[in-house]
Amino acid sequence: MRVTNRMLINNSLYSINSNKASMDKLNTQLASEKNIQRPSDDPIIAIRALRFRSTLSEIDQYLNKNIQDARSWMETTEEVLGSIVGIVGDVTTYCNQAVNGYYDETNKKTIVDELKALRDQVYHNANSDCAGRTIFTGFKTDGMLTYTEECDKTYEITQKMTPDNIETLKKVVNSLDISTVNDATIDSVDINSIKLPTQENVYRLRLAYTELDADKGISIDVDGEAITSMVKESKDTDAYVPGDDEVYFIADTGELVLGKNVYAKMMKAEEYNITYTKTGFDKGELDPTQFFDCIDKTSDDSSEWIEYVNRKQEINYEINFNQTMTINTQGKDIFTPDMTRDIDDIIDVVNVAIHAGEKKDKLEKMYASAVDGSDAQKKYKQLLDLCEREIDFAKANMEDAFASGLDKFTAHQDRVSLARAEVGTKLNRLDLNESRLQAQKVTVDNLKSTNEDVNLTEVAVELDEASAIYDASLAAASKVVQKKLLDFL
Repeated sequence: MRVTNRMLINNSLYSINSNKASMDKLNTQLASEKNIQRPSDDPIIAIRALRFRSTLSEIDQYLNKNIQDARSWMETTEEVLGSIVGIVGDVTTYCNQAVNGYYDETNKKTIVDELKALRDQVYHNANSDCAGRTIFTGFKTDGMLTYTEECDKTYEITQKMTPDNIETLKKVVNSLDISTVNDATIDSVDINSIKLPTQENVYRLRLAYTELDADKGISIDVDGEAITSMVKESKDTDAYVPGDDEVYFIADTGELVLGKNVYAKMMKAEEYNITYTKTGFDKGELDPTQFFDCIDKTSDDSSEWIEYVNRKQEINYEINFNQTMTINTQGKDIFTPDMTRDIDDIIDVVNVAIHAGEKKDKLEKMYASAVDGSDAQKKYKQLLDLCEREIDFAKANMEDAFASGLDKFTAHQDRVSLARAEVGTKLNRLDLNESRLQAQKVTVDNLKSTNEDVNLTEVAVELDEASAIYDASLAAASKVVQKKLLDFL
């Protein structure tokens, strides 16, 4: 084959351009410290780079956002639950001291004041928030678990209960009324007509609220069978003495008092659905939409009624690849209505004892001021005897209430402590995932660097070599280009 001068020149230029392109590639790699500048340079490296960058972006999302947000939420929850454990522990301490006789008669009002303060503190903790989102209200993070001000809404509430909710307690019946007794009226008082204060065993179902709508009644469904009830007020003398086949609905205290036969029947059932209506909620009362199936019937137009169905509401965070964690604790599992109503029961029993003591003090003063041996003094003495009987019952009930409260609040404390321990376990799991993600980030970052970055030392050496080859190709080409046709003649 004949090789012409033009062919030599073209081949020389092609080689020079190739050497120059190689040198440019190496120079660009040295300047950018990257293997490729565009996907077309090496599609495999480009695809792997995208995959590594996507993985790193997800890891950063888990580490810097999801895990940190979840940690903040659960640490707040754990702190609040710890506070509640302390509050319930204080109630337990008061109950224990009262049972052991550390509080005398003069300390009753102090106990009541302390218990009220602790109850209010429980309500305050129920509305705790994390970065403006309430932590115990499920998906409704802009709402409150309890009312922070008075509310005039009307709710029809359906509360599910079981035989475990039926309590047996003692109540003082025929409490002595001396509101109209004084020196001017004592002569007309018929001692024989006054009923003797007695102690009655009561079977009670305590509802979640007090001050219920008596005019709208109550529906009691026991395993599909309806049980009728009679409306009573707590001040009625027979409010806690139903007939064997009767049920009394005491609307002002939110109680169902069961007759013996009804009690026996309900103890054999598995579950009860009790539906009642409440209009108006005080500050600190539980929001029924957070705890029960209920219907907002505030509007007179039934088409505007709103139905709420109580469901488990779990806020789940993805904390790692294909790993989710429930970060919230629902208030209905912690702040049960029984927690505060148990405190109210103790307060009520103590107040009964306080009231009985006040009646005794009043009668003693009137007895002391009466003429010795007079009929008035004798009547005061008989009233004092009746009052002493009532006080004995009240003291016994108060001791029983504190003993029962000790067991109840120990159980409440255990439940809250268990919830707190579960949050602690989740935080430990969060720490493990954070450590794993940090290690994974280092690994992926190294793989990304290996895939994308160049070895600067090797590239620098290769660039020097390419530069030398380029210079040599220029020198060789110069000799070829210098030859003319005359040189061959």
